Amino acid sequence: MRILSIVIIVQCGMCWAGLPTECPTKHKSLREIPVIFSLDVRYQVNSNGYTYVKITQSEREALLTKAKNKEAYIWQGGFTRFSGEGAPETILICTNCGYVYDDKSGEWLKISDNPEDFAVPLLDPIKQLEVVMKDSRKKHVKYIQSFFQEYRHDKMEYQSDKPSAEVISYFKTKIPSLGVSGVKSPPYDRGVAGFMWIIGKWKQYYIEVIVGRDSSVKVELSSENGLYDAEFVAPETPRPDPPSSK
Repeated sequence: MRILSIVIIVQCGMCWAGLPTECPTKHKSLREIPVIFSLDVRYQVNSNGYTYVKITQSEREALLTKAKNKEAYIWQGGFTRFSGEGAPETILICTNCGYVYDDKSGEWLKISDNPEDFAVPLLDPIKQLEVVMKDSRKKHVKYIQSFFQEYRHDKMEYQSDKPSAEVISYFKTKIPSLGVSGVKSPPYDRGVAGFMWIIGKWKQYYIEVIVGRDSSVKVELSSENGLYDAEFVAPETPRPDPPSSK
């Protein structure tokens, strides 16, 4: 029995090699859970390879319950390797605060439609900016927070149902009132109607706002200079390679 216990300890140590032992908020309640890529269909393997099978309403409700209890993770985008070959079957999650870990990039991530659903509060401009769309559609807003070593990124993304000119007018008025300095619009695609790209600084963070021709909205605050505008800030600090997962 004593030898068996030693073998179990060694196996667990091998499984967790290279993975973090705590989340960005210092919780140690980490576990691997299965990844759910769709609430509509699932793969079913057969003699011809695989086929899609529609998920029933009862199966969907069961999956949502598992996700709510942090027993499974519903993929909502954010990791490029989650599409195509090599997509992970499981992911490491903090069962306390819900951040998940991408062992390929070394990044922690959380996505939610609730701006208050983050253990590390979202930065003020993200929370203070209004969502330019009808109230009935605001559930489609996506808030994203990620951590990579000392870098932090807070984002808000949505597809507005308002005309792009109205969305642009709001951000042009609102952004300067948030205490953002050095606001400017880099010379990019200015000839296309309904497009705006502005950047600036808020405290020690870089802020970027993009409004597309289709009224898509992306707002990002980052502690990392990823804006690539030499006139605005000093050259970017090289981003270190992610830690090896081996």
